[in-house]
Amino acid sequence: MKNTEELKFSEGPWIVSDGLRVSQQGAGLMVVAEAHCGAKGPLRVAEMRANAALIAAAPDMYEVLRQIAHECNGDGHFPLMGYVLDAMAKARGEIEENPESLS
Repeated sequence: MKNTEELKFSEGPWIVSDGLRVSQQGAGLMVVAEAHCGAKGPLRVAEMRANAALIAAAPDMYEVLRQIAHECNGDGHFPLMGYVLDAMAKARGEIEENPESLS
């Protein structure tokens, strides 16, 4: 990740280790997150592994969004810019989710 002055989360890349743990690559045992759910079983384990993979991809996805925002800054022809900026703000913890909107 190139531009880290605004970021509060651990710099990537992140990798999935031990199936459900997401760790910062090159940081030894620096665990960033663990993917869990209440139920067990093969389908739930597959879901937890998929969640871990999604979490591990977060720094890469943030960097892509940052590059899009930089390249399209002020360009009124990019109709998705509001979504890009909102997703970046959410990743930085600047937007809180409304629990009622998640159901």
